[in-house]
Amino acid sequence: MDTMFNPGLVYIAGTAGKMVVTTAISPIVHSTVTLVSSLHSSGSGTTLQECLIKHDITCTLQTIEATCLALKCDKEPLKTASAHVVSCVEQIHQLLTRIADITASHQAGYISRWRQLNLDTEIEQLENLMQILQNRFKLMCDIRSVVD
Repeated sequence: MDTMFNPGLVYIAGTAGKMVVTTAISPIVHSTVTLVSSLHSSGSGTTLQECLIKHDITCTLQTIEATCLALKCDKEPLKTASAHVVSCVEQIHQLLTRIADITASHQAGYISRWRQLNLDTEIEQLENLMQILQNRFKLMCDIRSVVD
């Protein structure tokens, strides 16, 4: 049996690539949307609220999720492009989790009575990640229009 070309392995690899995107994007988007909602309701700071509203993160992520699921991302170069989009969504999720943890820790401590929560670094990182996500998503859509 020639290991260089096995149709079964090619099919499994292609199917696995599509499954990775579809199984990875939905849970992370839903979890991130929940995080955004909790950050909105926690009153975690005006500038963070402004950033969340400015980028309309909930709507943006849900739109990206729907688009990734609608596209057939099992073949290159869409497979790689969509994987990078998912990776960026995961980074945003990790950052928002860290912001939620910092906010909860600050609110639980007695220091919150006289010291204001400072999330400037995290907000700047969120701004950068949202820009990267928009660029990657646009690139994926551009690739899709060229591939067709």
